[in-house]
Amino acid sequence: MTIEDIKERLSIKDVLSTYGISINENHHINCPFHEDKTPSMKVYEETNTVYCFSGNCGTHGSSLDVIEFVMQKEGGTKRQAILKCKEMLNYETPVKKQLRPIDQIWKVLKKSLSSHVKAKSYLKSRGLNTSNVGYHSGQLSKSKLAKEAKLVGLITGENKAWASNCIIYPLLNNLGQLVSFYGRSLTVGHFYLSGRCGLYPSYPSKKAKRIIITESIIDAASLLEIKALKDFEILALYGTNGFTGAHKKALERCGDLEEIILLLDGDEAGRKASEKYERELKKLLPEVQTRIVELPQDTDVNELWANHLSEEMFLELLHIEAPKSLENKLNTSNQNNLIYRGMHAVYSVKGFSSLKNLDSLKITLVTELEHKKYRGKVELYEDTGVQKYCRAASQKLGINEDLLDLDISLLTDELEIYRAAFEALESINSSAVKNFQITSEARKQAKAFLSEKDLFNKLSTLIGKTGIVGEESTRLLLLIVASSYKCKILCTL
Repeated sequence: MTIEDIKERLSIKDVLSTYGISINENHHINCPFHEDKTPSMKVYEETNTVYCFSGNCGTHGSSLDVIEFVMQKEGGTKRQAILKCKEMLNYETPVKKQLRPIDQIWKVLKKSLSSHVKAKSYLKSRGLNTSNVGYHSGQLSKSKLAKEAKLVGLITGENKAWASNCIIYPLLNNLGQLVSFYGRSLTVGHFYLSGRCGLYPSYPSKKAKRIIITESIIDAASLLEIKALKDFEILALYGTNGFTGAHKKALERCGDLEEIILLLDGDEAGRKASEKYERELKKLLPEVQTRIVELPQDTDVNELWANHLSEEMFLELLHIEAPKSLENKLNTSNQNNLIYRGMHAVYSVKGFSSLKNLDSLKITLVTELEHKKYRGKVELYEDTGVQKYCRAASQKLGINEDLLDLDISLLTDELEIYRAAFEALESINSSAVKNFQITSEARKQAKAFLSEKDLFNKLSTLIGKTGIVGEESTRLLLLIVASSYKCKILCTL
């Protein structure tokens, strides 16, 4: 867990509560670092910091974040304060060792998808991309990671494969760590690992304002495809009976939450579950608006998305006003340095050309996060190459490689659109009308007309005959400007 993770997940309010310090109605506390009869330390929950206004305080003049506050309170080193903060978050270092095998297995599953045609075809038929998805062939018992696969649960005690021939989605805990898997069969059925835990696609951000809850993971994956819903967080249930304590805690920690939309299947079970969870949510979060959106009879989210691939249809279904224009995050003002602002980092594409070979999209890509950069060449049409780039970039930048993979998948879509537009423009330019050549007879007549006396009055008369009446001087001036602005010889009236 990084320092930034601690600051993101541990609120100053929770820290103060740990030390038995109460915040008054004016958001002040008695400063614990000096004698303080009148509360002089203000708590800024929006920035997760405190500041003491008393000149008698040793911290006066400096805002303290959660780690700095703990360090002052404990009188120890920064490292000791960090360990204390982890303890407040119930973070245990051994968990990281337990997760190592599952992380290894996840890399194998994602790589397996890139080489499995049927699995990729299945996702395409469902209207889903291959980003952050794996495939389990059921052959891990014969691999070098058989021991790890058994430890994770992909091989049972009877040496049978769990979720064989399935698309695999990752389930994450509240720290964003992979803790379990969900398997969706290419034929019929779905599977959870024993001791089901974790949420998909992740725990909602604490700052989430609007959340859409779906009945299944594949439904949630479908909504992630819709760019127009970028301001919404998506959260999948474990089916109609799968609204668990983990889901409730995940929603409760969203302090800025304004609206929850229940988007379950359009069958009887889905409608009954929606009504039940609406009541539960109104009790759990009375300040949050909760509403049910009913799907057409006997349909689900993924079925609607796969059959129509229409963002507008879902916006209408959810009663959401469509944005005037979907934001184009690709800045093309400099063709030699295209800038893409992804959801998790900023990407620069260097020296992009039209790349007329349509089965290739090889680029030089610079990924930047918090003033750190990773540079490399990557073929965007090769999943293994993209995964290799993401893995190397994640190690240098300190970010989950799956998040980079998602960003680069969207960047690829933007580059394809830009390339098509770029080539269309080149085609127009190449077929532009060549210099117009007039006949010798027309040239002779033009010279004769231009040599006539009282030329400008005659031109004005001809302009009037075209239907442009009045403003004689102005219309004549405009004609002269338009017809002579490239002339090398100046003419005077």
